[in-house]
Amino acid sequence: MTLPFAYAMAALITGDLSARWVELCDRVAVFGFIFLSIGMGLGAVWAYVVLGWGGFWAWDAVENASLMSWLTCVAMIHSFTMYRKHGIFKRWSMFTATITFIFVVLGTFITRSGLVQSVHAFAEDPVSTYFFLAIMVASGLAFLLGLLYRHGEIGEDDDQIESMLSKNGSYYLTNIIMVMAGALVAYLTVSSALPTWMPLGGAVVAAGAYNAVARPVAVVVLLLMAVCPLLGWRKTQGPAFWGHMRRPLAVAACLFVAGLVLFGTKLMPTYSAILADGGSAADALAEQGPAVYYFALTIVALAAISLLIAASAYLLVRGVRARMRNKGEGAPAAAFNLFRRSPAQAGGYLCHLGIAIAALGLVGSMMYVRDVTVSLAGEKGESVQVGGYVLTLTDTERYADSQDNEVMRVELDVADEQGNLMGHVAPSMKVAAATSQSTLDAAVLTRPLEDLFVAFQGLNADGTLSINVKVNPLILLTWAGGAISTLGIVLAFAPRRATPLLAADERARAQAKANAR
Repeated sequence: MTLPFAYAMAALITGDLSARWVELCDRVAVFGFIFLSIGMGLGAVWAYVVLGWGGFWAWDAVENASLMSWLTCVAMIHSFTMYRKHGIFKRWSMFTATITFIFVVLGTFITRSGLVQSVHAFAEDPVSTYFFLAIMVASGLAFLLGLLYRHGEIGEDDDQIESMLSKNGSYYLTNIIMVMAGALVAYLTVSSALPTWMPLGGAVVAAGAYNAVARPVAVVVLLLMAVCPLLGWRKTQGPAFWGHMRRPLAVAACLFVAGLVLFGTKLMPTYSAILADGGSAADALAEQGPAVYYFALTIVALAAISLLIAASAYLLVRGVRARMRNKGEGAPAAAFNLFRRSPAQAGGYLCHLGIAIAALGLVGSMMYVRDVTVSLAGEKGESVQVGGYVLTLTDTERYADSQDNEVMRVELDVADEQGNLMGHVAPSMKVAAATSQSTLDAAVLTRPLEDLFVAFQGLNADGTLSINVKVNPLILLTWAGGAISTLGIVLAFAPRRATPLLAADERARAQAKANAR
């Protein structure tokens, strides 16, 4: 992310405001975006599997450090597309390249300075504080001064939107949402280190506050992603738009009905069960608003997800069928050549499809998680029921491993309500000999529509076994959607998409000669 910023500054310094600088760094930006996405995904999987708390995103400061730059990077890549293809969004391209670089430095600052509390952060380091702060301030000032100096050379009409009902308008709205979301995440993350006279200064923002804002914003973004590729450039004609939308709408309606069935048979009963269980999980759920709002948000999210899945699949199928019709290729060859000949578009559609699938997983795995902590006396054959699962204690074991760490493990059979055996889990807890620090090795029983997450938390004061059980609906879709989305970005990047350096130079010289005449 340093290189797009450097190219943007070079364009401002030299006065070469053609698309050349974007063509030279566009692939680098996508390359960085690939690894930023992979890093976030692997971090989520690691948090879920290793940390033993049953979730994968807690709005921790270091988690947010990756998210804020990822959000603005989305805006940057879309702005680069408009700059390369249509010569517009020049200010947006330079601004998003700058803010993305600043947020990457801010993420490093959050991790290394120690000013913001996190389980992943380093110890406090005053040198890092001033060093990274100076880089961020200097980068922002360099952009502002360069933009001010070249203001007259950037056409006033370059970034104007003729109609909001167009690809141009939807890209513009996407940029505004992504940049504002990144800035909000950044501010809330560092709020605990800010002076008390500033809004939320000195306060640690709870995860529930992030969720309350992020969920409706995410629904809007999903709708934009679904509609944008079907709009026209500059201005959308109603009949043409309806012609593109008819089939996706019909498919989306079928998917939405299936989503409503899932909502009514699984998610709504889970919501009621969480409230009936009481405790911190019920309190956190109640903080998100009344049931009417929560259910309405879920239904609108399911509608947006259905439309995005249908639209993305429709565009991919349309591209394959066009090649089959025009080139006489079979379906496998047409699909392969679609990604080979039009990698940016086809990879983008596949990325959008993956995001829709992941979003469906997030609806279940972040909004309807049943979390129950139970106590067992430790007698073999003792059972407890959580949801549709019956856990039966079969054995307990306590031993020292090869490094003299104390390990305590419990063995549990998992059956359904009818007594049919579904699997076996063996969560454990390890107490380090050197530090006395305990770590949890949770056990996960994965099924197509949900995970059963079981963590052994040690002994209660009365000697009973404390076992945390979570039922995570649709979480498998989160992992699958993230993988598909990343694959789409990789496929868009793998072929040579940007103009080669020499060709870019030749085109820039030809454009300069044409302008001189």
